[in-house]
Amino acid sequence: MNKTHHLLQMAERPFAYTESQWLEILSDAECRESYALMAMTKGFYSAQRDVSDEEMESEWQRLVAEPVQTSGTKRKLMRVAAVITGGLMLSGIAFATVRMVRKNWQKTAAVEVQATTTTANKESKRTAATAQPVVFDNVPLSRIVRDIAACHNMQSEVMNKEAG
Repeated sequence: MNKTHHLLQMAERPFAYTESQWLEILSDAECRESYALMAMTKGFYSAQRDVSDEEMESEWQRLVAEPVQTSGTKRKLMRVAAVITGGLMLSGIAFATVRMVRKNWQKTAAVEVQATTTTANKESKRTAATAQPVVFDNVPLSRIVRDIAACHNMQSEVMNKEAG
């Protein structure tokens, strides 16, 4: 007699066999797979049966009689602790960010002051040497725009010829 047939006989009378006999049969992978399939089939079959009105009513009464469990004080305390922890974490992150930004800003400000003073010195020397008032008298607008653009190292173009 093969193991699958033996498994079917054991399933019909499960209490007639010892635990060691069950372990011996279920040690085989094919028998174990067949047993799992039989168990699932039995579960699906029992789930499909009709429920009588008496069973439905008794279950409904049992559910109504049970008190509704609300969140207890432990759960409320955990929520408060979570909120406080979150607030402390955000405060710490904000504090660290502000310190980092201020430290970086102070370094940048010192570098900018040095760069500005050296640039200002160069500009003042160049401006003092080349700064002369220019008076435009009866000169076309296109010429004025071109001279100002050249002074600022930019390019310009007058789009409207009549305005130029």
